[in-house]
Amino acid sequence: MGASNLKRLPWLMGMMILCSLMFAATAWAQQTVEDVTGGQPGPLGFSAEVVPVELQQDFRQMAHYYRIARPDLAAGFAQRILRSNPDPIVLLRLVEHRDMGYSLLVQMATSQNQDLAEAAAELRTLADQAIEAQRKSGDRIVAALSRLTINDRAFQLALSELRYSGEYVAPHALAMLQDANPEQAAAIRRALLAIGRPVVWPLVVALQTEDTALKIEIIDLLGGLGYQVALPGLKATLEQENPAAVKQAAERAIRRIDASVLDRSARSLYMNLAQGLYYNRVSAPVEQNRPTTDVWGWLPGQNGGLSYRPVPNPAVNEVMASREAERGLTIAPDAPELVSFWLTIQAKMDAELRSAGVEPVNPWAPADMPTMEFYLRAAGQQYVLDVLDRALRDNDVDVARRVLVALEHVANQQYLGAGASGEGSPLIRALGYPDRLVRFDAAFAIVAVQPRDTFFGHERVVPVLAEAVNMETGPSVLIIENEAENLNRLKGAFRQADWNVAEANTGDTGISTAQRMSRIDIIVISPSIQNSSYADTIRAFRRSFTTAMIPIIVLSKEAEAVPFSEIEENFRYVAQVPANAEVDAIVGQANNLRAEAGAMALNAQLSQAISLRAAQALDYIATARTVLDARPARDALMTAAAGRNPQLAIAAISALSQMPDAEIQQHLAAIGLNAQAPQAVRVAALNGVADTARHIGNNLDAETVAAFQSRVAQESDTEIRDAIGTVLGALDLEAELASQLIRRHAILQAE
Repeated sequence: MGASNLKRLPWLMGMMILCSLMFAATAWAQQTVEDVTGGQPGPLGFSAEVVPVELQQDFRQMAHYYRIARPDLAAGFAQRILRSNPDPIVLLRLVEHRDMGYSLLVQMATSQNQDLAEAAAELRTLADQAIEAQRKSGDRIVAALSRLTINDRAFQLALSELRYSGEYVAPHALAMLQDANPEQAAAIRRALLAIGRPVVWPLVVALQTEDTALKIEIIDLLGGLGYQVALPGLKATLEQENPAAVKQAAERAIRRIDASVLDRSARSLYMNLAQGLYYNRVSAPVEQNRPTTDVWGWLPGQNGGLSYRPVPNPAVNEVMASREAERGLTIAPDAPELVSFWLTIQAKMDAELRSAGVEPVNPWAPADMPTMEFYLRAAGQQYVLDVLDRALRDNDVDVARRVLVALEHVANQQYLGAGASGEGSPLIRALGYPDRLVRFDAAFAIVAVQPRDTFFGHERVVPVLAEAVNMETGPSVLIIENEAENLNRLKGAFRQADWNVAEANTGDTGISTAQRMSRIDIIVISPSIQNSSYADTIRAFRRSFTTAMIPIIVLSKEAEAVPFSEIEENFRYVAQVPANAEVDAIVGQANNLRAEAGAMALNAQLSQAISLRAAQALDYIATARTVLDARPARDALMTAAAGRNPQLAIAAISALSQMPDAEIQQHLAAIGLNAQAPQAVRVAALNGVADTARHIGNNLDAETVAAFQSRVAQESDTEIRDAIGTVLGALDLEAELASQLIRRHAILQAE
């Protein structure tokens, strides 16, 4: 062989090897196709043994009619596919066909044709089930891991399958690493590093293994992956009792990710990670296309320890955050910040799940774990007040209300101090919170303390209770509109819908009117108002805590000095409707804004319950010897006493009777003499007049006294007549009256 031929030999050999690899790949691909088609293909290229021909035909027809804008016909074929009860794996083959695609089902599920949308959604659910089954298939994952060492081509093909399975590769890979030869172990490590982020969380959880060699393997992998979420676990490994080799590996891994962490405690790192998850600064692996996401945990002795459980999507971040806080507490059992933050997470998780209509259960919690209410009541006030403080600063209405309910059962005066910030304790600060239900709950909690000594902010409690008493008045709207015709239209429409209506035609009068209103549920404002511009008026409302979260609805008009986009950018809880919008549209937008704020729309039943409870609290304050003074609520109580709700009226009368003055006595007398009032209310009012008379004497005008005297002769209701008699006696009128009563009512008159 010549020299030139020798030089060409490596090239020829390379070409021969390449050709053989291409032949092998082609044969492998052809074999794969034959496995799928199994002979004569159907309409979509699959054999009848793999996908029934009729199913292929129906699927193709469904796609065809959808693409030519005949959703009605497409719906018929979609429903026909469902009636055939297809196997999800078989259906997935059709969904993933190159001429179909998963996106086709997604598009059909949003069709305006309801029949098609519903059928496509069901088909998508079946396809999702198949996808999950394939992703999680242990046999499939192990088979792919076993092919990693065949050659580089096989490695790449197997890696694509492993990437498809993502996080679910981790437990099988760790199990194989324990018995793998050096070549297999190296290939598995390479594959895990290539998969990247999806395997980080399960690997972090697997740090709990007791197997030293496996722990070192996991630590090295986490160091190679380089994700910050691994740092708390790695630092905890350094701080806990572990073999020297394990600690050395942990230090190496930390230095590869962030060496500065070596100077920080695992306790602080766990707290930071828990907060990152809670506030969505650290992205949890939430499955957006499914209602649940699998969250990893460690169960020694079960499936090698590394396991997963489904968690409802709204609670994924909270479940993961609580786990990090719990791990932090295993490192630092005396860390108060971790205790209070764990309580915060539980309250938030409970709220998230309940709002999503899901039973509030953490699948990774022990089966007999006590309720969230138990922990909030049992943990200790200093922790619970920390939770309330965070909720107020986070503007989290749900968490704040849950904590306040707990504090109502356990709080005492020791925790009503000024607080370190000088703003008052969180319980006092809650009295000025923009959401009125939070304000009311805070007031109820403080009344339950029965405070005997003055405390910072004690004068704020009764005005909030007075506000709560006013909730019984029903929903109220403030309309600020300078165009008389539209103002009158809106006033009439709201009143017809049983709303209380207040009106103003300038920004200044709107602001002053709001200050006098006992209750505001919606503010409707025109951008064309004068004096104070509509932007300045909205700003004023947002500065006042009583209107800071009230929905503001802007009436869209052609000439807007400040574009609504600018208003929306600078102020929260505002929306826009056409100037001629109807009441339903305005109320609907307001409800959306209220939901965005985490606030609750008060229906009539809830409003009445709040008012009654507030009146009863004020009755207690007026009677008991506490530092609180019920008198600032007298106007609200007088209005409630004359209202249509008998229970509320009686509670208000009882409170008013304990703070007697001439005006209250006269007001109660008028209620007692009102023949249209319910009997129980009249009796309560008459007894109230008698009680006030015993303390302040007779302050009734002569006309009212005369009315009582004459009413005795006319009254047929024995209980009311007895109550009037009590009034007359308590008023201590002239002695002649007794003689008149005897002569009029006790001596039988001749007919």
